[in-house]
Amino acid sequence: MALDAPVTEKVKSLPWQVECLAKACSQNHFAIFMEQGLGKTKVAIERAYVLWDEGHITGVLVLALKGVHRQWVREQIPEHAPKPYLTAEWPLKELPRNAVPGDKLVWFSMNIDAISASKHGFAMAEKFIKAHKGRVLMIVDESQTIKNYRSQRSKAARKLGAMTNRRMIMTGTPLAKSLEEEFSQLLWLDPAIVGINYITVFRREYCVMGGFEGRQITGFRNLDRWRRITEPYIYRFTKDQAGIEKKNYERWPFDLTYAQRNIMRDLKRGLAADIGSGLVTSAATAAIACMRINQVASGFSVAEDGTAPHRLFDDPRKNPRIEALLEVIAARPEKMLIWARFRDDINQIMEVLPEGSAVRYDGSTSDKDRTIAIDRLRNDPDTRFFVSNPRAGGTGLNLQGTANLAVYYSHIDGPINRWQSEDRIHRLGTVGIVDYIDLVAEGSLDKRILKTYATGVALSEMALPEIRDLLLEENA
Repeated sequence: MALDAPVTEKVKSLPWQVECLAKACSQNHFAIFMEQGLGKTKVAIERAYVLWDEGHITGVLVLALKGVHRQWVREQIPEHAPKPYLTAEWPLKELPRNAVPGDKLVWFSMNIDAISASKHGFAMAEKFIKAHKGRVLMIVDESQTIKNYRSQRSKAARKLGAMTNRRMIMTGTPLAKSLEEEFSQLLWLDPAIVGINYITVFRREYCVMGGFEGRQITGFRNLDRWRRITEPYIYRFTKDQAGIEKKNYERWPFDLTYAQRNIMRDLKRGLAADIGSGLVTSAATAAIACMRINQVASGFSVAEDGTAPHRLFDDPRKNPRIEALLEVIAARPEKMLIWARFRDDINQIMEVLPEGSAVRYDGSTSDKDRTIAIDRLRNDPDTRFFVSNPRAGGTGLNLQGTANLAVYYSHIDGPINRWQSEDRIHRLGTVGIVDYIDLVAEGSLDKRILKTYATGVALSEMALPEIRDLLLEENA
């Protein structure tokens, strides 16, 4: 259902937002590579109204992560839109009748997965664009979600983007792993920016290849040329430039049981042998096996057929990882975010926390309950813990002011979701230092996974010999 909203007072822009908007207005298509919490959504909204005032667009299609797409409609647009507007949000059976060109800018905000997961979702986005005769600003929020140009999501986004006359991408982690990710995002924005349409040509021009069979990007070249070509279309800004206090990291080591260590040792040796013999032939397969190894460090195991997890401890309070978390909670009696990788991690955490003290936000949480969880975290003094998975709650949510402590109970492979989750509470307006505590099980792969955040390379992207070496090193 569309919302007919009145004019709202415009929030005063910060210097870098003014600069970013001015630069964005010089291009038809634009990228905002601004670190999380620095106000890129406000700039995007104001850019849309400049385009509307100039007669270039009559509608805006926003593609964002699930849940975040609602924040655009319910929080961001009402706060920052300088003029009247109409909004619609996914899911919808049909577009509202007034979601067409008129005397107000029309916004349609969708879960980005809807355009590839269902024919109806893509059809609704296409119908919106056609209703506005292509005079649409299409925004991909957290555009790292389309970095894989082969994915169905990226292919659907390309088809829709080609129907619009203005496009914008936004992310706080444009170079999380490599220049290749930035290229794939700019390719969606406008192929003419770089002048290259194929990833193979891009690698030949800008990448140094090496590693296993020469298939791994080991460095970059022609960076001056890259910056010169792309600079007019990108605005970059960091928290250091904004003067936001740095993050503080701490590790909380703990020991696993003898039985856990034995199980993990056997699994690591077995995987290393399978890699050495050629039985395991891809890093992705090896990464899945590594995930199962770290599930043991979380106190459970899952069979290869994906059946329900088997817990290693009848009482979760006997789980060493849970014991370590409770030690942190006892030492830090304040509100905190608790991030965990696995669903059964979250199940166990919720079982041991005092009733009514925690809210859950992960793949098992309904849209309605997610909204309730955020409201309780912000407004209920008795709600002390926000328990989530970085893939579900790590992107798009503005939790600044709710807590200055995040505990990483278990660790996700790959830096982007980690960095995004950290920035839920490290944003513009944050008061004081934000602390991040990583639980680290001795003998597990925790330390190795944490190293991937520094290098920007996930286990699933490492060469097989490197994975084999780290498994043997862990056994030393």
